Amino acid sequence: MNKNNNIILSEYGKLPPQAVDFEEAILGLLMLESDSFLDVSNILKPEMFYKDSHQKIYQSIIDLSENYSPVDILTVTENLQNKALLDECGGVYYISNLTTKVSSAVNIEYYALIVAQKYISRSIITVSNEIMTKCYDDSIDVNDIMDYSYTSFDKINDISLNGSVKSFKENVKTSMDEYEKRVVARKAGLQIAYTTGLGSMNKIFIGWVKTEMTMVAARPSIGKTALALFFAKACAKMLVDVDIFSLEMSSTQLTDRILLGETTINPYNYQSGKDVNWEELEKAAARISNLPIHINDEMDITISYIKSVIRKKFKKGTLGLVIIDYLQLMEGTDKSTKNNEIGTITRELKKLAMKYNFPIILLSQLSRDIEKRGNGRHKLSDLRDSGNIEQDADNVIFVSRDRYDNEGNEIDYSIEENRKVFIDIAKKRNGSLGVITVYCNEYVNNFYEISDIPENYHSITENRNFNNDPPW
Repeated sequence: MNKNNNIILSEYGKLPPQAVDFEEAILGLLMLESDSFLDVSNILKPEMFYKDSHQKIYQSIIDLSENYSPVDILTVTENLQNKALLDECGGVYYISNLTTKVSSAVNIEYYALIVAQKYISRSIITVSNEIMTKCYDDSIDVNDIMDYSYTSFDKINDISLNGSVKSFKENVKTSMDEYEKRVVARKAGLQIAYTTGLGSMNKIFIGWVKTEMTMVAARPSIGKTALALFFAKACAKMLVDVDIFSLEMSSTQLTDRILLGETTINPYNYQSGKDVNWEELEKAAARISNLPIHINDEMDITISYIKSVIRKKFKKGTLGLVIIDYLQLMEGTDKSTKNNEIGTITRELKKLAMKYNFPIILLSQLSRDIEKRGNGRHKLSDLRDSGNIEQDADNVIFVSRDRYDNEGNEIDYSIEENRKVFIDIAKKRNGSLGVITVYCNEYVNNFYEISDIPENYHSITENRNFNNDPPW
């Protein structure tokens, strides 16, 4: 918090939240016992100090520590003198007097947490006042104000007041404890990961694992949205909350597809108002009406908006699977190039999944490079505007299907044998690779498995032997 913000806060008639005594004690302790810096370096940043002079003194201590120089009254004074900041910080007398305000370094971490908490309180007040000012300005669009609010408070929320790093021994214990939980869950018949809805895919893929980001990619009109909705419905039927952020289709359009996926009704007849089997439709509606699926189709779905929704769901304990359709329609903060923009988005989404412990499915378009190569085998580099997608994604799944026969004629999907869909697990951070072959229905809004999948249907080698004749 800088000096100007402190002045702004003071104009409202109340003294801003502060803990000057604790600031003085921290600085004094750091100059008497420099090893204490390790206890507070992950908690405090210079701007967290209320007094401007304390910010400069603390920055001087940071500079000395990073250069492996001794930290004491003399070195701090000399450092400030070299920067022509000593007089601004109260001179030699004030610096030396700080060391008289200390008790024991044992409490320094506690002091640091108090100073950080006061900084957060001041930050909240400042942001709230700025939001209020913007709300009175008719020239500012309300959506811009909302986006500013999400972004500002999310930055405050990300401030860590812990600063502790677990020892490796603790990490090993945590790993083994988590394994024991999975053993107990499996024996009890509970979900270790959220189901994909496809038994053969669960075998190779385990399922949707918390903290993992999975990219589902395909060329246009192949069925990636339909497959994502199938995944959503499968999880929701297991009472897992599913949040869908749609940047391409409205909630009504997606709901239509989920509903018709439960029927044999022709989507064209349904959309054009022709007569359909009403009894079948009603039964399907009854089966899915209470599924915990939540569709967000706001016109401008930003990272800040997604963060806000996820944070609320996390606090309510209703955060499950998250699906975003699709990546290339999102806007990132770095607009220097499309690759950089996509890279900032995928990094933010991955950090979000790790912070709030949920799995995320991110749909993506593929580039036209595959068509130039003259074969149907996908590569990770085919991910459109790939940016950091290949690095950030834990898993990458390519979806493909035959659309034309060898003579170039469009395939007749009324014949079941023609309706193969190939799910190629091309990257799996913690698992095997392979291809799973399933069927789609005639209208490509539902998927079901082939009953005679061979036992050795996948291999982790690069030259895989596909038994179900994929289209490459």
